[in-house]
Amino acid sequence: MIDPTVSLAFSIHSTPGAYALLLGSGVSRAAAIPTGWEIVLDLIRKVAMVQGAECAPSPEIWYATQFGEEPDYSRLLERVSASPTERRQLLRAYFEPTPDELQEGKKTPTAAHKAIARMMAKGSIRVVITTNFDRLLEMALSELGVHATIVAGVDALKGMLPLAHAEPLIVKVNGDYLDTRIRNTTRELDEYDPAMCTFLDRVFDEFGLIVCGWSAEWDTALCHCIERCNTHRFTTYWTARSTLTGRAQAVATLRRAAIIPIQDADTFFTHLADKLVALEDVEAQHPLSAKLVVAQAKRYLGDTNAVIKLHDLIERETSQVHSALASARFSLEIAYSGTEYRKRVAEYERCLHVLGPVVGCTAHWGNASHGLAVRHSFERIANGTLTQPRGTVLDELRLYPATLLLYAVGIVAVAAERQTNLAPLLTLSVRDWHGHKGVPACVALIPSAVLRGGTVPPSGSPDSKSRMVHDAVRPMLHEVLPDDRSYTEAFDWFEYILALCSFAKDQDSPYIGSFAKRDQSRVLRLAAEDESVAPQITDAVQSGCLPNPWTGLRDSYLTAISKQVPLAF
Repeated sequence: MIDPTVSLAFSIHSTPGAYALLLGSGVSRAAAIPTGWEIVLDLIRKVAMVQGAECAPSPEIWYATQFGEEPDYSRLLERVSASPTERRQLLRAYFEPTPDELQEGKKTPTAAHKAIARMMAKGSIRVVITTNFDRLLEMALSELGVHATIVAGVDALKGMLPLAHAEPLIVKVNGDYLDTRIRNTTRELDEYDPAMCTFLDRVFDEFGLIVCGWSAEWDTALCHCIERCNTHRFTTYWTARSTLTGRAQAVATLRRAAIIPIQDADTFFTHLADKLVALEDVEAQHPLSAKLVVAQAKRYLGDTNAVIKLHDLIERETSQVHSALASARFSLEIAYSGTEYRKRVAEYERCLHVLGPVVGCTAHWGNASHGLAVRHSFERIANGTLTQPRGTVLDELRLYPATLLLYAVGIVAVAAERQTNLAPLLTLSVRDWHGHKGVPACVALIPSAVLRGGTVPPSGSPDSKSRMVHDAVRPMLHEVLPDDRSYTEAFDWFEYILALCSFAKDQDSPYIGSFAKRDQSRVLRLAAEDESVAPQITDAVQSGCLPNPWTGLRDSYLTAISKQVPLAF
């Protein structure tokens, strides 16, 4: 039997946006968010305490006896708070974290909220129906720069865009915690406004459904909406931590739901989001995928009127890489191990399967306008996914994709005899793995600084890590440098320039790449133009090492490389 989560991932991947989420209080339980009924009971306890009464063991019965009515969320709030402002302040204590709670990670978006937000940001999920009052999903989306359409009442429902255009969309069928009209009593949950029922009928008819954290016991009106739907265009997937019972079992049976046993919402949604990323990677890794995109880039490069199209193509591929690098599979929460390190190195290289060849092709054949798109792509990858550093080996490795891109552009620039175009990239300010800002790329992105794990290269020496980069970048540049010997020679020239610039910026840690050991005669030839330092490098090579030959060697090349000239690929 295939894991139902795998089937679900394939369904979402093949028809993005075709599935809606139905989320209940179980999704926010890990964030220590109370349900609406729990808030009502807590408020009753506080009212009883203020009056010097004892309401245990059934606060709702005490309230009904004391006030002659069933506990109602809105009326109860009106009794304890005189104004809307006071009511909002009262509710914030239940939904917004105190400094201590924030430090403990309570009342903040959980892993489930963040995974859902990633799927919504990419368009995999368009519609979320939730019985929750909190704003954790909105917060998770905001962290990704995505602002969803929120429908928390009939008024907002009437003013929203048509369903086909309203994305991403969060529908809070029971209201929002800052609106005192939220539903939580049995009477309030028995019936919805006709406009809300019509909307939900359409969602349940046109979308597949993924149910998580919802018991179906109290939301009678919502159950009726699901039960009215007699079409099954897409499968319903119902997650459950234990065997479904009661109303949930009845609704799931009527909906012909596929039951997915889960440990919790955090684990389920994180794994689902990761499976979607994996499917995208598999599709992108097909040899034809990269070839088609590169062919498209070449067509744009040959058309003087297609500058914007090429820029959009590079931006699209950069955004896909950026999203992949920010996904949970590269989380720093995972413990370091040699296996995990090797796995991440391979995954980082796969992430550039399409972007690397496109950038290489553009850097080789493009003009100044195209070069700006290349630089912007490099800058996004170098700076866009770094979070607060923790000083771990996996933290250092997060700069590896930027190192590969720097080498790809640098090798092409050398091969096309446009070395001066390297200055804007080599001197670009990035944030290194320590979190230090304003570090030049020629210092922060050298292989010996990024690949400190020492578990992938055959040894921990700088030249072995340089060889690792040499082999990783090679497939990216087959289109523009099909000859292996020409590629390696361009690689050595670029590393020579990179080493000079790195030493000029950080003389305490000179970088010596594999070019210095691969072919001693080549090293001598690289320095031949500078007669004043030839004896120094000759002596260094003959002694079997390069202790620090750069002091006199750097000046001639540094003069040309460090000039701030416009990118002119």
